[in-house]
Amino acid sequence: KNIGIYYMIYSLVFVFVSIGIFFVFIKEGRSFVWMHDGYEQNFPLFSYMSEYYKDILSEFIATGTLTFPMIDLGLGFGVDIISTLNFYVFGDPLLLFTVFFPREQIESTYQFFILLRLYLAGVAFSAYCFYHKREDFSILVGSLVYVFCGYALFGVIRHPHFATPMIYLPLLLMAVDKLLKEKKSYFFTYIVFLIALTNFYYLYKLTII
Repeated sequence: KNIGIYYMIYSLVFVFVSIGIFFVFIKEGRSFVWMHDGYEQNFPLFSYMSEYYKDILSEFIATGTLTFPMIDLGLGFGVDIISTLNFYVFGDPLLLFTVFFPREQIESTYQFFILLRLYLAGVAFSAYCFYHKREDFSILVGSLVYVFCGYALFGVIRHPHFATPMIYLPLLLMAVDKLLKEKKSYFFTYIVFLIALTNFYYLYKLTII
C-alpha cells in the first residue's frame, strides 16, 4: 500500500518538475530533436524502428504470419537490421509500444519516450532503494536527483537511448544483490538478457560497473 502511494506521489512530482525544467522548450517553440546527432541519427532511427514494428503488426493482422525482417537494402548497401541498429536500442521492449502512436505524430512520440525513459529510470531507482528498505522521503529525493542529473538533462535530451542504462543500472544492482544474498538467479539472468537484447554497448559498460 505504501509503495503504491509513493509511486503516485513520485509520478506527480516528476510531472511538475518536468514542466518546470522543460517549459523553456515549449516557450521557445523548440523540440528535443537535437540539430546534429538527433536530427541525423536518433530521430530518423527512432522513426524507422517504430515503422518496423508497425509493419510487423500490420502483416500479422492481415495474414496471421509473424515475420521479423532481418535485412534492409535501404540501410547503406543493404545490411543486417539488428546488428546495425542495436546501438540505438533496437531491442528495447519500450519501442514495441510505439505501434500505438500515429505516424504523423512521430516527433511528439519521440519526445514522449524521452520523458518516459527518464520516468522509468526513477521508478527503477526507487525499486532498488525499496529493496534496501530506505525511507520513502529519502527515496523520493534520491530518485529526483538521479533522474534530473546533469547527465540526463544534457545527454539524454540529445541522445534518448542514453536513458536506457539509467533504467537498467538499479535493476542490475538489485539483481546482483538477490544473487549474492538470496541465491536467486532468475532476476539476474532476465536483466542481463534484457540489457544484451537492448544494447550491446550498455551491457559492456554496465558489466564493468
